[in-house]
Formats: sequence, C-alpha cells, structure tokens
Amino acid sequence: MLDGDVFDRLYELQPQETREAVEDPDVMLLRGAIPYVYGLWIVDDTAVGIVVYTEKGIQGCILNDTETAVGWGVEQLESVKDTAEPIIFRGGRNPVLHK
Repeated sequence: MLDGDVFDRLYELQPQETREAVEDPDVMLLRGAIPYVYGLWIVDDTAVGIVVYTEKGIQGCILNDTETAVGWGVEQLESVKDTAEPIIFRGGRNPVLHK
C-alpha cells in the first residue's frame, strides 16, 4: 500500500518498473491514506519491518519475526487497507484507481 503522493513520485521516477509491478498478476498495489509516519512491510507473514523517517531522512530500520510483531504489522496494514483502492492501468499510459 502506498500513499498517493509516494506512488506518483515513484511512477515519475521509474515509470517502466512501476508499470511492470502494477501489471504483474502476483503484485497488488494499493493507494490510500496512511496515518502513520513510518514505512511498514510484511514478508510472507513471517516477518515485519519498519523504516523510521525524520526530517533528515531514514533514521532507523527494525526487522522482527516474532508472531506478536507480525500480528501487529498485519493489524496496521488491515487498518488502512479497508479504505485503499487498487492501482491499475486501463489501456492508457497513466495509472488510474480501480473504481
């Protein structure tokens, strides 16, 4: 899941790679509002990672593979996923939200 501004910037910087990711049947990119100020990722439901950002850039990275941490990460993802929309290409050059 990406914040809309992050996706727009990614697409601007890497249009071909972004398009390939959006069109890959094994990848689902979602776009929506993210209420927290850290990057979060979950690896195959076996580990969760966080990147902490400050005004000076990335200031820390944490990776945890405990069941409690992965459960917390899944809860965070689910809390924003419900209001997100898939990003797709509809025959044009620019990504659009699936409605």
